[in-house]
Amino acid sequence: MAFRTIYVKQNGRPVGGYDFKDHKGYPSFWKDKDEVLTYTVDWSRFLGTDTIASSTWTVNSVTSAATSNTTTQTTIKVSGDPGNEGWANNKIVTAGGSTKEQSIKFFHRDMGLD
Repeated sequence: MAFRTIYVKQNGRPVGGYDFKDHKGYPSFWKDKDEVLTYTVDWSRFLGTDTIASSTWTVNSVTSAATSNTTTQTTIKVSGDPGNEGWANNKIVTAGGSTKEQSIKFFHRDMGLD
């Protein structure tokens, strides 16, 4: 696990990397209450040769429409209004026994979609 970086995609488009070593924080996004968006966390650089054995998502002020994972990536589909702010927190346990959590933060922005 030489690198401590994860990469996040929003609806399949890369939106940035977040480095655990430098504690640069967590990814955050604006979200309209009517949007249903998919977020993928690519843990491969963090994992090195290890793999994801299990993944659990918990949400606050948004709704989890679906979740899935592979041995290197975790995915959540998010809907609902985050209010002032909402969270989706992903906890992974690796085949090697390591545990890591990463949150994605959402802020409300009315984009006039309704």
